[in-house]
Amino acid sequence: MTFHHTITFFLSSASLVPYLAQDMLSTIKTCIKPDGCPYIRSITSGVGRQVSSGSGDGVARVVFILGFENSDDLKYFVNEDSSHIMFKTRCETELGVMKVETTTFEDAVYQTARSLSVL
Repeated sequence: MTFHHTITFFLSSASLVPYLAQDMLSTIKTCIKPDGCPYIRSITSGVGRQVSSGSGDGVARVVFILGFENSDDLKYFVNEDSSHIMFKTRCETELGVMKVETTTFEDAVYQTARSLSVL
């Protein structure tokens, strides 16, 4: 089963969106396992849109959905991959990221008897 990791970045300025997107999209090539193999199966993204009524809060949102073959690859991405760790540091110091929200789900699994403690 595929594990999907959804990441929503809240940015201080819409002008920073292209820089964040370029860096995040490059992780599909720069994030590799210790054996040298890439492990992110897929990545898709777009600018987040508010669907509720009102004028919005003026905060730029960018959403990415990453696909992983298994929970071990996802855990490695979140906790250990040096390229991803450098990206997270850049988000904090250069890319105007004010907040990040993540959600992980397993493809077509709606109930589970076990805990998915990967976040």
